[in-house]
Amino acid sequence: MLSPFQQKQEELSGSTEFRMIGPRSSGKTAYLAALAYRSQVRIDSPIESITAKNDDTKKFIELAENILKTGLEVAGTYRSNNPESLPEYEIKIKMNAKFNNQEFDITCKDFSGEIFTELQNRNLKEIEPYLEEYAEASGLFIMLEGTLPTQEQDINYAQGLASLQSALSSRLLKKNKSLSNYPIAIVWSKAEQPGMWNYRYRISKFMNKKYYQTEQILSRWKKEWKCPMNYFFCSAFGVKYPDATPNVKVEKRPDRVTVGVIDRTDLWIPFGLIAPIYWLHTGKDEPQLRDLEG
Repeated sequence: MLSPFQQKQEELSGSTEFRMIGPRSSGKTAYLAALAYRSQVRIDSPIESITAKNDDTKKFIELAENILKTGLEVAGTYRSNNPESLPEYEIKIKMNAKFNNQEFDITCKDFSGEIFTELQNRNLKEIEPYLEEYAEASGLFIMLEGTLPTQEQDINYAQGLASLQSALSSRLLKKNKSLSNYPIAIVWSKAEQPGMWNYRYRISKFMNKKYYQTEQILSRWKKEWKCPMNYFFCSAFGVKYPDATPNVKVEKRPDRVTVGVIDRTDLWIPFGLIAPIYWLHTGKDEPQLRDLEG
């Protein structure tokens, strides 16, 4: 069976099963809610339609619609001892004529941010079932929040990622799966915020300046595995034009994590949602899909 990176673009007609991981409040659930509900797309969008394929996804879209339309905060994912009990979201994405009307299916689970905390603390026995799920998937979607560029946060990210690399490496090899054929998308969320906005077309500079330890760990990971790895900015809420101000009412929790809700639901234009998924599926990095208005 060909991997997504061995298929030609015009032959696309497959499924990508990836798993998401990221710290608490990094925006994983908000991202999925925005993606699931983004069925009413802009006329000039490269995405023609996004369709739910199972009941779990349909329920999630209904919930996302209520949340996004009313501007309420998206609830985080609960911690379960059995990841198989968590809902599995299945989405069909259809591109427009510029992308040859390509269609592909995405299967994804949203895991609690506490999993990343356990990785930072190297409590691997506590999350063994999750590590097995990551090893079974065809790729990894790592979501990090870019609004906390402190040395402590950088070190925490680096520690968690180093632990994840080590844990995944042994499990993939035991399954006779190639490390070099395991794509990893690094997605920085909340990119509508001022501290990230100025770096929207300079992600490598953003990481080098704001998250140097994290960047070093990821660079080493890519070099050792020789695997496809790419970096993205995204925002579930987007900005308000024409002045490009964040379309978010921002709050700071006691743990200094940035949380927010949509400020103007009538001006909701998320960006960067499809780019990492399209890359995970095809191995192709399309600039149009990174477009902040796309």
